[in-house]
Amino acid sequence: MNLNFKSYLATVIEIKKNEISVNAFFTGWICPINKYLNPHFGEMQLENISYTAIRKYFQSHSYLSHETLKSHYQVLNTVLKWAQYDGLIDRNPCELYKLNVGVPTKERQCYTPEQAVLILDYCRQRPVDGLGVYLMLKTGICRAELLGIKWKDIHLKTRTIEIRRNMIEQQGEYEGERVVEAPTKNKYRDRVIAIDEDTALMIAKQPRFLTVGENKHKRIPGTVVHTEYLIVNKYGRCQSPSNWSKRRYRPFMQTMQDFYAEKGIDIPILTPHCLRHTRASIWLNEGRSPTAIAAQMGWSDLDMLSRVYGHRDIEQLRKQLGI
Repeated sequence: MNLNFKSYLATVIEIKKNEISVNAFFTGWICPINKYLNPHFGEMQLENISYTAIRKYFQSHSYLSHETLKSHYQVLNTVLKWAQYDGLIDRNPCELYKLNVGVPTKERQCYTPEQAVLILDYCRQRPVDGLGVYLMLKTGICRAELLGIKWKDIHLKTRTIEIRRNMIEQQGEYEGERVVEAPTKNKYRDRVIAIDEDTALMIAKQPRFLTVGENKHKRIPGTVVHTEYLIVNKYGRCQSPSNWSKRRYRPFMQTMQDFYAEKGIDIPILTPHCLRHTRASIWLNEGRSPTAIAAQMGWSDLDMLSRVYGHRDIEQLRKQLGI
């Protein structure tokens, strides 16, 4: 019985989705499958997926982070291992190819503290468009957490925000079909974060009601809708991470870059996740409590802090140590 990778994978997915958490299923399986593995291996016969084909795949995707490639390897290895157990292939070629798990985590790209201040200043000038960037850079939350914040999670009097869910994407033609709520990555990411007074004021300026469907040219009145989420699309509904990045984040960062370029200041456009890394690095270099940083970021321990952010700024170290 000859099956291609895509057909057999569909069977594996049906079983696997009932064995792991919703968040782990979408982030660890659906995302790498839809974006990378199916486009590359989908039409290949299982028996034709060789050691060489696997090695070429990982070489051609070496620009991805090591953690991302590990998730790709785990999915591919599971599918081919099951195919071997089902007698569809003689041997799992993934067994012959091992990722170098000893490779240290790459140093993350970050904005300098001075650049972060300028970006935050620009966000204040455009409080609606700049809210997402402002929150990520100020608090260290990730994109999926940002888009999952509901008004009921925000407590301006106590200046706290509950992080209770991620917004992730599944297959679907329209955004409303693709974006779904999922649990946070783990129990440590389900947390309450602290915000400062400036951030609370920024949030307080956001509209909770939107008028949608209005067409003044055709004299069609709009409908006023109450927004459930803090960050919404033009219809007042939740946004998918990819659409937010493409339609909100990238255009906003481009105008910010152009604004400062006119003043002779060069600020690069980094990824949304770099905002999270920037906040962690700034706090660490300011001498803030590592335990408090880990709690705010949703890390289980200080291991991530030491591996990824262990490269403290030498001048900040001099100031802190009085050297």
